[in-house]
Amino acid sequence: MHKYLLAILILLSFSSCNQKEAVDQRKVIAQAYDYKLYEEDLISDIPSHLTGKDSLLFVNSYINNWLFEMAELHVAETNLKEAKIDFSRQITDYRNSLTIYEYEKRLIEQRLDTVVTYDDVKAYYDKHQKEFTLKKNIVQVSYIKLY
Repeated sequence: MHKYLLAILILLSFSSCNQKEAVDQRKVIAQAYDYKLYEEDLISDIPSHLTGKDSLLFVNSYINNWLFEMAELHVAETNLKEAKIDFSRQITDYRNSLTIYEYEKRLIEQRLDTVVTYDDVKAYYDKHQKEFTLKKNIVQVSYIKLY
């Protein structure tokens, strides 16, 4: 029994030695310091209505903006490394705020009646007529009388 167990352990150890580390197969479009922009990230951000020259201009602009942002991020992280700034509290607050905003937006979309009838407009106008009176004339008429 011990011989079989020992043989299995030896085989497993040899097979694990032959395994290579998982290599990232994604295509890198741009790289700044340790940050990489992958092809699928770029493609997912290209608007679908762009074609030809427009899409090429968008891609060039996107890559340049990304490179600038990553360089700026690298400098900021390098300079702030000593301060050991902890953003976990702000990130949690921001995430909570975004979640609540998205929930309220969907709730409003579901429950808000956006259909306004003529009778609704008329009733509102009749109730708030004083708010619709003009303080001064907005029409000025000039005319010439020809004989």
